[in-house]
Amino acid sequence: GSSIFLFILWNPFLYGQASAPLAEPDPVYDTLHGNVVLDQFRYLENNEDPRTIEWIKNQNQHFNKLNRKLVRSEEIKNQIKNLSRIRYSKFGDWDIEKEEKTYDFRIRSSREDRAPDLYFKKTKETDYIRLVRSREFRNSPEDQVLIKRIKLSPDDKYLAVSISHSGQDLKEIYVYDLTTRKRLDDVIDNTLQARVIWDDNGFYYDAVQLTNDLSARRNQTLNYHTLGQSGGSDRVIFNNPDTTGSRNFTYSQLDETELIINYSKQVRGKWYEIMGFSDLGNGIDNFLIKDFLVVPEGSGYEIHPQFISGDTIVCKANVNTPNYKVVTLDLNNRNALTNLIPETDQLLTDINRLGKNHFACFYRQQAAYTVLIFDYAGNFVKKLEFPPGSTINGFRAKKEDLE
Repeated sequence: GSSIFLFILWNPFLYGQASAPLAEPDPVYDTLHGNVVLDQFRYLENNEDPRTIEWIKNQNQHFNKLNRKLVRSEEIKNQIKNLSRIRYSKFGDWDIEKEEKTYDFRIRSSREDRAPDLYFKKTKETDYIRLVRSREFRNSPEDQVLIKRIKLSPDDKYLAVSISHSGQDLKEIYVYDLTTRKRLDDVIDNTLQARVIWDDNGFYYDAVQLTNDLSARRNQTLNYHTLGQSGGSDRVIFNNPDTTGSRNFTYSQLDETELIINYSKQVRGKWYEIMGFSDLGNGIDNFLIKDFLVVPEGSGYEIHPQFISGDTIVCKANVNTPNYKVVTLDLNNRNALTNLIPETDQLLTDINRLGKNHFACFYRQQAAYTVLIFDYAGNFVKKLEFPPGSTINGFRAKKEDLE
């Protein structure tokens, strides 16, 4: 929520191109699951290392020098403080009773010097039970294991847990049976995003192939893993067209049945950024990616899919509109982009579906939020304003409130 202000604090153009102190590399090589991984700044994890102490000292001096030049710094600090107190949750569907969660999850540490563990409980119960003990995944006593993502299966039976080691970009995925609280034999290595999308008897995930040559690039693939089978039998369903490893694809799930993928492809010597989708309801045997947006690389467009209505996908977009606007894209017609809600003088931070016929746009100006509600045709319905520092939590519309 405060990234725009952090950009202002650190934008070098405001301070005469001042350069931050650099840390000297000190290469350390680890072998993880048969792959050699380079870490050039391992010593910075040791707060007692003289090089770390000196680097922190120089960083603080550099920050203080810049901060003295910053205009209205106290005002910006107060805005960030207020923003950290503002949060909001997804809108429910006012036509039906909200489905109750089966489980609650919490990450917490038993000691300050230990990495957090993952705990869970049934929603109606009181006590949390530890499910994942981070220390069990350490490759060495110095390894800092962090839980990065969790994803519950649709039947609430299994939980996929992604972990990282000492800040490295490659991660692992493990699967737990929540009934028995046991970890299954299913293990996914060398995943970059570590994002799990459950479907049928398994899940989709991304992986990269590595060699012992540290200068070699990585080939990223989208795979499907069936529970109970070894990772070697997983199906590769999409290969990154960029085999150099310099352009990684990203993927996400939208409205439970749609997989959205963003990737780059070279056509006649020119690179393009592409957004496509696959209907997961067709099954793994009929997995097919259909492109619906293709733009030249470097166009500067930002398109963030929010939800799907029929054959239309509603998106938050920056198309030469830095405060963002709402657009729609036709899934069946390439580059059929239509403006739905224009850019305003306030920053559009999020879009939430609201029932079957409406959606809400969250706008922020300094530390105050405004919520505008529209129908799917883009017609204005209602405006809600919240004073600076307000907490928007558990906000939910009722059908009669929109009439």
